[in-house]
Amino acid sequence: MNLFFLRITGKLMPTARFEKYIRSLLADAKRYREIEQSDSYKEFQELHALVTDDKFLAKKRDLTSRKYQDTEYCQKTKELEALRRNKDVKTYLAARTDDERNKLLGNIAVKRYLRLSEETATAEFKEKNAFWADKERWVHSENGKKEARYEELKKSPDIHFFLHANKRRIEETESWKETFKAPFHEPDLKKNGFSAGFWFKQPELKRHFSYREEAQAYMGEQNVNIQNDIMSIVTRKEQTTAPAWDEKRGFIMHPFAYTSAVVNTGDSFSQPIGLFMAKVRATGRCHSAIYLVGENRFPLIELYHYNGQNIVVGITDKNGKEEEVLRAIRPGDWYIMSVAVNRQEIVWMVNEVEVFRCVNPLPGQKLYFSCQSFAPVKKAGEGRMDIAWIRAFER
Repeated sequence: MNLFFLRITGKLMPTARFEKYIRSLLADAKRYREIEQSDSYKEFQELHALVTDDKFLAKKRDLTSRKYQDTEYCQKTKELEALRRNKDVKTYLAARTDDERNKLLGNIAVKRYLRLSEETATAEFKEKNAFWADKERWVHSENGKKEARYEELKKSPDIHFFLHANKRRIEETESWKETFKAPFHEPDLKKNGFSAGFWFKQPELKRHFSYREEAQAYMGEQNVNIQNDIMSIVTRKEQTTAPAWDEKRGFIMHPFAYTSAVVNTGDSFSQPIGLFMAKVRATGRCHSAIYLVGENRFPLIELYHYNGQNIVVGITDKNGKEEEVLRAIRPGDWYIMSVAVNRQEIVWMVNEVEVFRCVNPLPGQKLYFSCQSFAPVKKAGEGRMDIAWIRAFER
């Protein structure tokens, strides 16, 4: 995987932006579901059903396309105005006595005038005539107001977000459940889910020791610093004597030129498949690593391994080792390393860009986090690994 090409072309998302992207995924999923349960979305759904109904649309077409002059209200109003100019009607209206008026009651024009006058004087006629005479009759109608409310809701920030959200991406985000989180807000190692030393399935086995063929002694929590929401494992050049495992003699007391630390989640967290992530950086000459370790020590998955020069990812099992050296990225920069483990394969990613994959040699083996720094005797040196957070997810 040519990460250098990806980095210089901008296709490898910068870590800060990728972390912001992760936060936005979670925030969008939360916001989407909150809107889905809101009263405003319920109102929008009801209005959507109304304004897209065929009867509603037909009524709108009628109200917006029909001209006032084509209505009976306009025609009757105009006819009444014309009748007022009729000679017989004028005589009727000018009559001074009932007798004079009664003589004209049988006149066709007068009879029509009187009927129209009575009809057009009713409150119902006046209301309907005013409605049809209004060029904005649809806007002022009840259905028009409902449509306006529908459009208002549709353009509102929440409903607009909901309608244009990537539902597939939200459902994908929601399909992952967070099973472990160590943001290192707490200064106490155990409160972050970690314990110092190695972890073994058998509780009676010794957990605090070092290896004779390495240059550093593991000093419990002494070389673990948690500050400003970052856990650091520091390898220092300092003389000490500590318990060490010797392949021929077993446990012995052995002098070391360096001190360091190893911490793990074996007592608090492990799971066989899922997504394992860490935001990490490393500097110095020593090796620094975050492993996913099986209950029986295999497989040993390198979520992140800085070998003093480059970042390495890969896996070690009883059959050997497979790995990929990521020479194009700078170990001193922050990266979000991910390993997706399923029963068929294991996939490594850097800031969501795939860098390596292989067959899962031991599917079903529970995995826990182990973080450590160590120094080979021939290339010993000081160093530091900083971890901003560690998380795990499962579907």
